[in-house]
Amino acid sequence: MRNDLLLTMYYRMHLTRYFNNELMELKAQGKIYGPIHRSTGQEAIGIGVGAALRENDYIISNHRGFAHWIGKGIDLKKVAAEIFGKAAGCCKGKGGEMLITDWSKGILSTTIVGGGLPTATGLALSFKIKGTDQLVVCFFGDGASNTGAFHESINFAAVLKLPVVFLCENNQWGLSTRVDRSTSVRDIAKRAMAYDIEGILIDGNDVLDIYDLIAGVSQNVRQGKGPILIEAKTYRLGTFSSNDRATGYQPDEEIRRWAAKCPISRYREQLKLLGIAENEELASLDEKAKKDAHEAIQYAQIAEYPLPSALYEDLFV
Repeated sequence: MRNDLLLTMYYRMHLTRYFNNELMELKAQGKIYGPIHRSTGQEAIGIGVGAALRENDYIISNHRGFAHWIGKGIDLKKVAAEIFGKAAGCCKGKGGEMLITDWSKGILSTTIVGGGLPTATGLALSFKIKGTDQLVVCFFGDGASNTGAFHESINFAAVLKLPVVFLCENNQWGLSTRVDRSTSVRDIAKRAMAYDIEGILIDGNDVLDIYDLIAGVSQNVRQGKGPILIEAKTYRLGTFSSNDRATGYQPDEEIRRWAAKCPISRYREQLKLLGIAENEELASLDEKAKKDAHEAIQYAQIAEYPLPSALYEDLFV
């Protein structure tokens, strides 16, 4: 694995956190109208996946997609503009944070819990029909694993051996409901047995493990050997979103335990142990990420809103 890619992943993890945190602050100040979902503690998954994919592969993101979009190389200024409802946004200011989409980067999103699963399955079917060796990674949360779309999509993909990776980010909480109160199995990856596909459990806070896993399974998925189900165990450090005022449902001891497993801090130590970079270079990347996140948001704040005539564009009917 190239050193430049290892350092890019480090930079992108920081970029994700700084960007997300600054948006949360601006939302609290009333400068953003739509919701902002917190992804603190979950940066390793999207960044590791994106680094392992090809440029023409696709991802289906969800309402906590900052690391997904950044990991796939999206233009952060376009994301910021979209979140501020500006015409320069990747969806012309019409989608907001929950519908970030960029076809040129292979990024689609959904706001419906579990809604990305059938979309990913259909996209994978199109790859098979066209005979390409592309694949799609579908990100979803533990709550989505209890929807009908989860079971129907995986079953359909398994029957037709479609090139799709179903990746569950199990952050232990569906808003304020703990996963063990809503899900019948301890490990969601075990549900793969019902569809006779491979189910893999992985530490979602280790970006190198995520990268290696996706890079390793991609070949079989591309070659028509069928989908896989991955469960990445992680944790959301903080509120569900900017609209979540009911803090206190996450036990303090649990928060401290998971905070000690911070994926960014862990990766920093890994890079130093591997001799890839020293503190000075890592600090420089940290500062660059903070600067780039801030500049993207500044750009969005002064960008123009869509014209009233844009209401009549991009319509099906």
